[in-house]
Amino acid sequence: MDQVSRPLQALLVAVLLFGAVYMLALRPKSDGASSAPAKPAKQATTSPAQGPGSSIPGGLGKAVTKARGAAGQSDAANQRLQQATGGAPTSTSAARPAPAPAKAASPAARSARPAKPPAATPKATSASTAVAAALAKGKVVVLLFWNQQASDDRSVREELAHVSSHGGRALIVAAPVRQVSLFSDSIRGVQVLQSPTIIVIDRRHRARTLVGYTDRAEIGQAVDVALAGR
Repeated sequence: MDQVSRPLQALLVAVLLFGAVYMLALRPKSDGASSAPAKPAKQATTSPAQGPGSSIPGGLGKAVTKARGAAGQSDAANQRLQQATGGAPTSTSAARPAPAPAKAASPAARSARPAKPPAATPKATSASTAVAAALAKGKVVVLLFWNQQASDDRSVREELAHVSSHGGRALIVAAPVRQVSLFSDSIRGVQVLQSPTIIVIDRRHRARTLVGYTDRAEIGQAVDVALAGR
């Protein structure tokens, strides 16, 4: 070494130091585990019999597998039934509930509806026309408004049948109380608040009312007064 020049000695030392640094720091480390070729990951397979539910551990996975198997058997049975009968396939989903029937209107709702006015019968219309014609000719008119369902009204109607018309000088008419509006022009504002009510109209169109039960004698007397013009 003494014969080697100092510059050469420094070069050798530098080469030795570089080789040491290279071995310790720069040389790539060899790993036995990493140098071995990686094995390809085994792909998970699902058998057709097990299905996706079999990956659930424990009894829950078995229950899911059984349920799927039962559903598959039901679908297969429906297809066989369709092929045998030629009908449409049966759906395993729940059928939609039928719409609830419309509810009938309650009695309170029906009573709240406005009642229709009673229709005028041809008989009542002809009676009102006959009354107006009799008054125009100067006759006395005896007009009974009654209710066929009430016993007093039926009794007065029977009593009226025995009242004399005095040879046609008095017109005697009985009409349902619900049709009093048809005679409004003839009775000239006389109010009929109940039945039975008898209105006796004289030749001067003056009216006298007999309300409630009235017998033939009282009615006949009112007719006599109207004919006398008193």
